[in-house]
Amino acid sequence: MNKNIFVLLLVIFLFTSFLLGVIYVIGQQILRAAANDPQIQLSEDIASALNSGADINSLIAGHIDIASSLAPYIIIFDKSGQPINGNGYLNNSWPGVPKGILEFVDTNGEDRITWQPQAGVRSATVINKYNSGYVLAARSLREVEVRENLLLQSIMMFWLALTAGFTLFYILFITRAKKINN
Repeated sequence: MNKNIFVLLLVIFLFTSFLLGVIYVIGQQILRAAANDPQIQLSEDIASALNSGADINSLIAGHIDIASSLAPYIIIFDKSGQPINGNGYLNNSWPGVPKGILEFVDTNGEDRITWQPQAGVRSATVINKYNSGYVLAARSLREVEVRENLLLQSIMMFWLALTAGFTLFYILFITRAKKINN
């Protein structure tokens, strides 16, 4: 009988571990996808304005250090992929993006990526095509990554509590079963 209970608890433990892993992945993906929301609107609106003839200089203002700021930022690229305007700066210049990303945007009209132009600088990024190039809208993932870590910590604490509970139950059940059998 003890072997059957052990197997049952092992199955419960494995199922719970799997289920909590799935919950983490779903939660992390929801957090990461939601990080794109402002950039989708910014990138689409600026691309639309540029396609309608808006002056590129009237659409973007300011100087945002993307290594330290949480503010959304914009960088506009010409058709060759060279930055031509923007308010997002890294080391006091507009960072470039890999050509493969812009080739994907040429084919698909848009791309939503996690972009890391240098170590420690990660942004939720949306790039849209417009008639004369590309509009990149992005913002730091710093706070999203803090939330992802909190989610992981919470799930791990719950997993530890469940594991301790299953173990305690098993130990108490065996002890009680041994007393009854004696």
